[in-house]
Amino acid sequence: MKALHLVLLVILVSGSGFAEDLLSRVQGEYNEAEAQTLIREITKTNKDVDLYVGIVYHNLTRLNPEKYIDKALRCLEAAYNNSKAPLALAYYGSALTLQAGIYADEGDIFKATALLEKGINFIDEAVGHAPDLSDLRFLRLVNSVALSEASPLNRMDMAKQDLSVLESRYNSFNARQKAVFRLYQAKIAIFDGRIEDALGSLEQSIRECPHSDIAKQAEALLAEWEE
Repeated sequence: MKALHLVLLVILVSGSGFAEDLLSRVQGEYNEAEAQTLIREITKTNKDVDLYVGIVYHNLTRLNPEKYIDKALRCLEAAYNNSKAPLALAYYGSALTLQAGIYADEGDIFKATALLEKGINFIDEAVGHAPDLSDLRFLRLVNSVALSEASPLNRMDMAKQDLSVLESRYNSFNARQKAVFRLYQAKIAIFDGRIEDALGSLEQSIRECPHSDIAKQAEALLAEWEE
């Protein structure tokens, strides 16, 4: 089982305001330098700091798992303990699955398996608490596909459930969310051996949000499977 890198998502928010804009930004695209600037901004808000900073560290694990995973876990655990918010629980669970991948790479399969099971249970519990929250469905979709691709655990049935729920809300999504949906629709189709369906979904993903990190992932997959 290799370290699991989850795509960065922009979640659904309603209304407007600094806090909602900040939450959308922490789930967007950034490099390490931009992340540090964002963290400094977050610490000035004095509201939900652990959640926002935890999500940033969670997402930075794709760049440097060993450097950021402990910071992500510490912040997200504190965020959940303070708020009991399903979003905090889901991200904490996701971070645990990322940590599981690190232990697996080090050869500690027992520790990796325990963390993986704990993390998955937390994500499922969060979705159970707030099944109508699309950002939780996106997070579990991405996590389930990543686990199925990178570990012996097959979570594709769960991914398909979330994809089905999200499909019914597709027209309400922004361009980036639509691109994420189509990318993971394609990944599921590839897993099932439905390559033609996958190619169509990848092309749609690129059209929905061109020049984004999501489009780059879709383009790479498209090039791989068109050969």
